[in-house]
Amino acid sequence: MPVFKKKKPSARRNQVRKTIAAERLSQIGRLVDPDSTISILLVLTFVVFCVPVVSFELVHRSDYLHTISILVIVLLISVAAAFYIHHYQGRIIKNHARAVALVGLFILLLLITKLGVMLFEHSSWATGTAVTGYHFDHRL
Repeated sequence: MPVFKKKKPSARRNQVRKTIAAERLSQIGRLVDPDSTISILLVLTFVVFCVPVVSFELVHRSDYLHTISILVIVLLISVAAAFYIHHYQGRIIKNHARAVALVGLFILLLLITKLGVMLFEHSSWATGTAVTGYHFDHRL
C-alpha cells in the first residue's frame, strides 16, 4: 500500500489556475495598449526635457555626479505622478491632448521659474509659477 497517494486535482483548482493566468495576460495586454504607450512616452519626454532645465548650472560646471542624482529624483517623482494619474485621473490617459498640454505647461512653467531665478535672483518666481500651474491644472 503506497504511503503517498497521488490525488487528482479538483476541477475548481484547475479553473482558478486558468483564471489567474488569463488575468495576468490581460494586465500585460493593458500595458501594450496605445493609450498607455503614449502616456509612457509622454512621461519619458517630460523627464528628458525637465532634467536639463533643473540641472542647467550643474551641467555648465561639469558636475555630472549631481546631475545624475537629479535625473534619478526627477524620474522617481515622474513615475510616482504617472501612477497617481493612472489610478485617479484616467481621463488624462484617454485624452492625449490634455496630457500633452499638461506636460508642456509644466515644462514651460519650470523653464520660466529657472530663468526668473537665474536672471533676477529672486526665488519668488517659484511661488508665482506654482500658483499659475495649480490654476491651469484645475481648468484642464
